[in-house]
Amino acid sequence: MRVRRARPEDAAAIAPLIGVPGDLTTREVLVGKLLSEDRPGAHLWVAEDERGVVGFSRLSHVPALAPEDPRRVPEGWYLLGVHVTEAHRGRGLGTALTQARLDFARDHAEAGHVYLFRDRDNAASAALGAKFGHRLVQRDIVPMNGEEPERPLDLWSVPLPSWRLRDATRHDAPAIGQLIAGRSSRDPVAWAEKTRQALLRQDPPLHIFVAEAEGEVVGYTRVAWMRGHAPEDPRCVPEGWYLLGVNVREDYRRQGIGAALTRRRIAWLRERGATGWLRYFRDFDNHGSQALHAGFGFQVEAEDVWSPGLENPEKRLVLERVRL
Repeated sequence: MRVRRARPEDAAAIAPLIGVPGDLTTREVLVGKLLSEDRPGAHLWVAEDERGVVGFSRLSHVPALAPEDPRRVPEGWYLLGVHVTEAHRGRGLGTALTQARLDFARDHAEAGHVYLFRDRDNAASAALGAKFGHRLVQRDIVPMNGEEPERPLDLWSVPLPSWRLRDATRHDAPAIGQLIAGRSSRDPVAWAEKTRQALLRQDPPLHIFVAEAEGEVVGYTRVAWMRGHAPEDPRCVPEGWYLLGVNVREDYRRQGIGAALTRRRIAWLRERGATGWLRYFRDFDNHGSQALHAGFGFQVEAEDVWSPGLENPEKRLVLERVRL
């Protein structure tokens, strides 16, 4: 599964997903207009699997339509809906499509936020907005068409992050070493070298992502394939793909970086066709990690497990998993 910018040839696949009146031909024409170069303020993204498009979303710049009317939506960039086929709901596509739009808006919007409006009873939209830190701006607004809505609509804003995610390179190793040392008594130089070697070797398969702000690495995380080191021991974690920790600099915590790094790793695996179970393990009392992963559907698989390479092999861990 991957998310990308929509192209004109996607119009026929997007049309059946639009929840507006009209036959498929009419809707296809509408999508074609949105994708044309004559609409520079409209941007569409699609989610697709090996069979084709299974979801889409839209980001548009809306001009000041009626500044004298306090109930009309203000000028700005708007997240305009997420549409996913029923068979593909509950897999994080709405989150991935929203993240793609926010990444684009961060580089193009002058304001530090984007808007969205939604039906007050739309629980799914509310849950999605909460993931990205939405804030209520105004209740009972009138949408862009100027018509009174059938149900009450509220206007929300979503802050744009000051940071961005990217793949790590060997040049990031010293900064990653400092992040590791900042949370423990470990030697940053030794961990920088260990990280550099891991990036060069990538055996077993390993991928590292970093969060960067103002040219500095402020967070990092890993996803890796772990081999079954002791299959005869039921307490040893099984072979497979694992999310291996999130480390964020203290002054950048509680800004959604941990969730974004987790979302990026899951997307990276799905884009490469990974299947089966994705796992992570945590300390029994690490409630922050439990809450973070619960948001992505992880559930407890086993308790009192151990993993090779831990400094304290006697430490009791909880193993959780989610289906890719």
